[in-house]
Amino acid sequence: MVKKVFIILILLSTIIVSSQNKVTICWDTSLSMLDRNIQYEFDFLENYFSKNADSDVTLLMFSNSPISNEKYLVKAGNWNAIKSKLTDVIYNGSTSYGGLKDQINGGDILLFTDGIQNNNITNPKFNGVLYLINSNHNYNKENIILLSIINNGEFINIDKTDALSNNKKNYSGIIYSDNILVPNVKITLKKDGKTITSNKDGTYRIDAIPGDVLVFSSPGRRSVEKVLGENLRIDVWLDKKGIRLEEVVVTTGKKAVEDNKIITASGRQNKERIGYGIESIQEDNILDITTDVSQAMQGKFTGVEYGFNDDISQAIIRGANSILLNNYALIVVDGSVISQSNSGVGIGLPIQKTTFLDPNNIADITVLKGLAATNSYGSLGKNGVILITTKGAVFDDVNTVSKDLALLTNNIYTGKIKVNNKLLTTPYLKELKKGKNISEAFTIYLNQRAKYRNNSEYFIDVFDFFNGSNQVLAYQILSNVLEIEQPSIESLKAMMFKAHKHGNYRLSLDAANKALELYPQRIESYLDVALANKYTGNLQLALNMLNGISKGSINVSLNFFGLQKIIVNELKSIIYEYRARLDISKIDSKYLKNTRYDVRIVFDWSNNDSEFELQFVNPQKRFFKWKHSDLENSERIRDEIINGYSKEEFKLIGAEKGVWIINVKYLGNRSKENTTPTFLKCTVQYDFGQPNQKTVEYVLRLHEKDREKLVAKLSIN
Repeated sequence: MVKKVFIILILLSTIIVSSQNKVTICWDTSLSMLDRNIQYEFDFLENYFSKNADSDVTLLMFSNSPISNEKYLVKAGNWNAIKSKLTDVIYNGSTSYGGLKDQINGGDILLFTDGIQNNNITNPKFNGVLYLINSNHNYNKENIILLSIINNGEFINIDKTDALSNNKKNYSGIIYSDNILVPNVKITLKKDGKTITSNKDGTYRIDAIPGDVLVFSSPGRRSVEKVLGENLRIDVWLDKKGIRLEEVVVTTGKKAVEDNKIITASGRQNKERIGYGIESIQEDNILDITTDVSQAMQGKFTGVEYGFNDDISQAIIRGANSILLNNYALIVVDGSVISQSNSGVGIGLPIQKTTFLDPNNIADITVLKGLAATNSYGSLGKNGVILITTKGAVFDDVNTVSKDLALLTNNIYTGKIKVNNKLLTTPYLKELKKGKNISEAFTIYLNQRAKYRNNSEYFIDVFDFFNGSNQVLAYQILSNVLEIEQPSIESLKAMMFKAHKHGNYRLSLDAANKALELYPQRIESYLDVALANKYTGNLQLALNMLNGISKGSINVSLNFFGLQKIIVNELKSIIYEYRARLDISKIDSKYLKNTRYDVRIVFDWSNNDSEFELQFVNPQKRFFKWKHSDLENSERIRDEIINGYSKEEFKLIGAEKGVWIINVKYLGNRSKENTTPTFLKCTVQYDFGQPNQKTVEYVLRLHEKDREKLVAKLSIN
């Protein structure tokens, strides 16, 4: 202690006593400051007031924002009243220096902080002489030094056990193989041979110096080496196989035929029974001079593009829906599926032709788009369906039975809408409910927090508990996720979802920025920051980021293809909504034309390891399911893990009027050891790309396995 006091005295000798004996103590009360060495700080203040015995003191406490501003008069070095106040401080929330500048007017400024600023990040220029004092073992040295440079101030590090002095950094990540998390993988530092093994949930954590090489090895799997740099998150895939990614976009087609009955593959049907919009032509629309079926269709269907040989076997309906897999529509002739051409990447992929069909023998051609196709044909119809009925197979009566060999069966929804009225129950929430009022509940929270401090799920759930009664306190609790030493991407995404849904766009941006800082190898980190900037009013920055993402120039080492269609719609949307306020001179002209949908639905989930099933039910009770599971979408999930994204977009075009239902069923995590909860965000945009566009958001916590839950009811008028 004598040595420590001697060091403090030397440091204090550099402080010039203000001629006005005015001092402001800025006391960081964020959660990370629980780890401060308060005795060292008190020793510092004791010596400070021994040199500044008579001082006017302003005690300014802050975390997310300034909390209190109190005046004290120190006489003859007696600062006991201040010491007593500091002894009883409650530490909670994240850190922001925003708002401090306006409450300081000259004199000495003693800013006690660890420099871990993670909320509304700013580096203010203070009016006064700034001293930054740190006593934490873990602190952000770069941020403190930057702030001291900006203010021509001085950094005083009381804690001399500088965790960064040996230049080591703490690296962590997750190890995957075949879409699951791998335990007991040997992780070796190539330089010194230090070895650890991954945990049962596939995670690992190791201290190493940038430039070292980590070797990941496991029996029966190919070893992987990773050179360590500034990116502290290193996820590893041990199985090296070819990647084929499938993405599904659900759309529903425009109504084109206005009479009451239309021809389908199962006969003449009432439109009301079909339950979706379609386009159709009959033999009257096929000219006698037509030589093939492809020629018969040319120019008669909107949103249909044909392949390089103009054959309908290579028809693409409303743009490519799949990535690296087949984009071509399904062709069904008299109920039988014909072999498909393949648009996938590669040489020698099969190209089929439909020249065997005689146009003079065609009675009807019908094009189904999106939900019209998927509600009838399942995943086979994900890229749209072209139904061709020959004259020999025409049905004159709706009761005539004809089996369509490709038709999806058993997709009539008979369930009831399941309202999510079951409240989440956890040991800590049960305990909080014992509080008779908010004050008592908060006291319980402070007592139990030590146990759950490094559990981000805890702060997210407790946010919901307090949000209805004290929103300021609730946001302070939610922001504690940022105070965890290295929060997981799952927790940061959940924090984004909660903050954004409740309108705290600034906090959502802070979470997005933290995710980009910690996980720059994830492609969605860039998209999340761009969209968060849009909602906080940083429109030009948002546009520039979206443009950079669409071109891949924002990070040339990443593959943004998996999010391309979402990015394109976001880029078009921001231009449409705010064109007059944006510089669009560097934007490709193809993005300047607006896109319109009846409804655009974007799903975003926090946990890549989660498996779930989405169910879309149209007003006629026909449903289509989309599964995020290894069994149904293993190659897409593999691409999600490798490139880092967990989003999907669905669109309703020409949607049938009435009530649509979206349900979700949580199937659990692929890795049994992974108990991380999944938060699902559903953004519904009605009249997308139109003046009356309206957005509604839903956030669900998926924790009950195999239980169907209502996500949203869509009313389309």
